[in-house]
Amino acid sequence: MEDQSRVASLPSSPPRAATHATGNCLYILPVLDLLPHHFEGGAMELPRVLLTSQYVRILLLLFLHSLFCLCHSATVDQPSGSETDRAALLAVRAAITEDPRGIMNSWNNTVHFCQWPGVACDDPDHRERVTTLALESKSLRGVISPSIGNLTYLGYLLLSSNCFYGEIPPEISRLAQLKDLNLSYNALNGTIPVSLGLCTNLLGIDFTGNLIPGNIPTQLGSLLKLLVLNLGLNKLVGDITPFLGNLSSLQQLDLSSNKLTGEIPSSLGKLSNLTYLDLSANKLVGGVPPSLGKLSSLRILSLASNALSGAIPPDLADLLTLEFLDLSNNSLSGEIPPSLGRVVPLQYLLLYNNTLTGSLPNSLGNLASLIYLYLSSNSLSGTIPPSITNLSSLQVLALSSNKLGGRLPEEIGRLTRLEFFLVSENGFSGSVPLSLYNISSLQTLSMAYNQLSGTLPLDIGDTLPDLSFLVMASNRLEGQIPWSLANATSLRQIDLGRNNF
Repeated sequence: MEDQSRVASLPSSPPRAATHATGNCLYILPVLDLLPHHFEGGAMELPRVLLTSQYVRILLLLFLHSLFCLCHSATVDQPSGSETDRAALLAVRAAITEDPRGIMNSWNNTVHFCQWPGVACDDPDHRERVTTLALESKSLRGVISPSIGNLTYLGYLLLSSNCFYGEIPPEISRLAQLKDLNLSYNALNGTIPVSLGLCTNLLGIDFTGNLIPGNIPTQLGSLLKLLVLNLGLNKLVGDITPFLGNLSSLQQLDLSSNKLTGEIPSSLGKLSNLTYLDLSANKLVGGVPPSLGKLSSLRILSLASNALSGAIPPDLADLLTLEFLDLSNNSLSGEIPPSLGRVVPLQYLLLYNNTLTGSLPNSLGNLASLIYLYLSSNSLSGTIPPSITNLSSLQVLALSSNKLGGRLPEEIGRLTRLEFFLVSENGFSGSVPLSLYNISSLQTLSMAYNQLSGTLPLDIGDTLPDLSFLVMASNRLEGQIPWSLANATSLRQIDLGRNNF
């Protein structure tokens, strides 16, 4: 009878959960509140068999339903990540005023935004989130919408070679996943956002060819993963921040063709992974830092067209991977370091338009890969060492406007790939080696304003079929002007005046 009385005291159906409505979801009060108070203690205790079966199962279902509603209510009033991306892309489109190729015509509701031209959603874990926006060379004109900062999964923002103007949106700093930022060759005219230093996953920044003014933010020194920093062809001013020396992963640094001033920071010598360094066409002063000789991976070094002074550091001879060295158009003085002959991979050695003195180092003949040897407009003296004729790959030998003299090496004809031979405005004397006229690849032969004597070969027009410029004025040449020059169909300029023909 006791068990029966307990069963008889149960309600005919489980008590209803107390509810209240919020939004589109019913919030259910905690499950323990459903237990009726008259089941607590004494003879009225709920039978164990019911507590572990039908009644608890019902309560469990109600509890699970409450969890579902809670989860649903968390998203019902908020846009999904994919909708945020779609709205951001439409804002990007709205900021573009000219699209002559109709690239963005299909950026509408008829096509999923992951299939819009220039858009990619290739994150395997977030397939409907934009990871790439690539609109290079599309002739687009407009500003870059600040809504770009809402594409929080964006890894690649590539807008180069268009007509974007205005500022670089500071909101880009919200793109924590950004790896490659290429805005090169546009007309952007705002400063570099200091907040860009927050994009610590960046591997590449390319702002080349814009109208960007202001300083290089020191905050860029915090981008420790950065491999490429290209800021050339802009209007940057001020000093090169020494904090760039913190970018230990950097492989390419281009700050050329700006209005940068001050000295080259010696801290750049810490960039041991650097392969490309171009600081040319600025207003940099001081000397070439010897610390640059520590850049053991460097292949290209250009410091041309600045106001650098002092000697060429012999430390540069430690750059044993260097292929291109351009220190031209500065005020460098002293001698050419003979130790440069150790840089065997060197293909381009450009030191013209400085105030260098001394003789041509005989060690330059060790540079078997040299293609360009451009030393014009200095104060070099002495003769051309015969070792220069060992440079079998040489295409340009430019020694004009120096104080060189003596006879031209008889072995000059061994430079069988030579295209430009420029030795005007020196003090060379004696006859021109006949072997020079047999280098069939010659295009420019400039030997004016020397003291050369002898005659021109009668078959010069046949042996030099590609000759475009023949400039030998103000020498002591004599004899006949060869009729064969009429066969040189590529000839554009000939100057044989002030001789004894």
